[in-house]
Amino acid sequence: MGDGFLFNNEQLNRLFPFYILINEDLKIDSYGRTLHKLLADTTVIDFSHVFHLKRPALKEVNFENIKNMINELVVLDCLVLPNITLRGQFENLSDSNQLLFMGSPWLGSMEQVQELGLTAIDFANTDPLLDLLHVMKNQEITTQELKELLLTVNKQKNDLKKANKEIQDIALFPMNNPDPLIRIDLEGNILRMNPAAEVFTEFEYEGKCLPVDHFWKMMSPLIDIHQERFTLETKANGQFLSFLCLYSPTQKNINIYGHNITRQKQDEEELQRLSLVASANENGVFFVNAHGIITWANAGLSKLTGYDNIEIVGKDPIDFFQGPLTDQPKIRNILRSFSIGKSITEEIIYYRKDGTWFWGRTKGQSIPDQEGKISQLFVFVEDISHEKKHEEQFKVLSLIAEDNINGVIIANERGCIQWANKSFTKLTGYSLEEVIGKKPGQVLQGPETNPETIKYLSHQIKNGEPFICEILNYHKSGEKYWLRINGQSIKNANGDITGFFAMEEDITKEKEAQEKIKETEQRFRMAFEKIGDNAWEHDFNTGHTYFS
Repeated sequence: MGDGFLFNNEQLNRLFPFYILINEDLKIDSYGRTLHKLLADTTVIDFSHVFHLKRPALKEVNFENIKNMINELVVLDCLVLPNITLRGQFENLSDSNQLLFMGSPWLGSMEQVQELGLTAIDFANTDPLLDLLHVMKNQEITTQELKELLLTVNKQKNDLKKANKEIQDIALFPMNNPDPLIRIDLEGNILRMNPAAEVFTEFEYEGKCLPVDHFWKMMSPLIDIHQERFTLETKANGQFLSFLCLYSPTQKNINIYGHNITRQKQDEEELQRLSLVASANENGVFFVNAHGIITWANAGLSKLTGYDNIEIVGKDPIDFFQGPLTDQPKIRNILRSFSIGKSITEEIIYYRKDGTWFWGRTKGQSIPDQEGKISQLFVFVEDISHEKKHEEQFKVLSLIAEDNINGVIIANERGCIQWANKSFTKLTGYSLEEVIGKKPGQVLQGPETNPETIKYLSHQIKNGEPFICEILNYHKSGEKYWLRINGQSIKNANGDITGFFAMEEDITKEKEAQEKIKETEQRFRMAFEKIGDNAWEHDFNTGHTYFS
């Protein structure tokens, strides 16, 4: 192959039927066959008179500025044909000092294609636009048919609900019904009560306790018989009750159907308390209904994501906050846990309004209704980006420390082992799985370990101070060995202790050598003491002679 590609006019038209070739004076030297078809009545050859550079915006449209946009996405509006917008990029033809725009039209529907008189032969074979528009059209037709079907189903559903309501109102009054049922006349006189209603001897209303007969006489004028359904709430025997009052024109009486709403009231009060707490929380808090739509969100979520509350409520959080880096299996796990009423704890990436992202620890709890069905999901989102950053730093530190010839331990703020390198395993005989979560002293110290050294280490760790000492430890096999430990605390940006880092050097041979030196010195000392007055010692380094 040569150094470049050369296309004749026919080939260029097949590949880019919407191309535009301009010179240094911003004059159009030529353009693609399909553009020629659309601009057949246009005689102006000045680029700026035919096209408007919509994106990126330039303060001054000239050859050099356009030339600097090579490899950028360019959007052109056609001034003589308002319905035409081209999307593509400029390339510099250095040999001829010309700029070549290669792109395709930005059309939104097949109707727009037909209005412009375009067909499939007017597009490049590789241009997927027509296929995408066909798919969109088919989806539009399908959606319209579904809407019409949904309207029909909803009408049938509403008719069925109305019929069921009438049947239910008739069937609710049986004497064995567990809910209280009462029938009164228009003056409030009790005509009939089922056993479930007879257990209530008085009702609380507006801070007063009234006998049942007085209560209904007081309430009867308030019941609007012209309403299809009239409801009122009261309290009796420590329970909250809701009464549905239905006027019967034929019987000239009022049928009253009671329902215990104590659980509902408690849930509402609990929800209100949660809302008050959540409103002041700096972390993100929101509620999702059974359809997966956000019904309420606090200011903390707006602060985390950059979206206003009005932009958040009514949206699906799964689509709203996720992006390219979001872990889809975790999303599916959240949805699955929600559907079965299981609590949720996941760490996922959330995307902000400006396109940036953060790590969020997501905790959720399903809230069932009175029938035990999942009605809401309470979700708590905590920004753990800083924590994740420390995790990454911890991984890097682990990689560096892994191959260190000395033993390396990383512990949490309580001094419990979180990680240890291969040298630690070789030195102690314990695997990481055997010591993780334990303090080093629990597994390594023994009967002959110096209590003062143990006390010193405990004090330094408790106060977050650096430590260096020599200590006798025990191998997993029971064999004793000596360590020189050098460690210090790990602190975050606020100065809080988040863990400890310690390096352990095996000095067993050094200690053995020191012991041998001590034993030799002791033997010489005993020999000198017993040899008599004729013992002397000469130091060749200093030239001094010592006599006993």
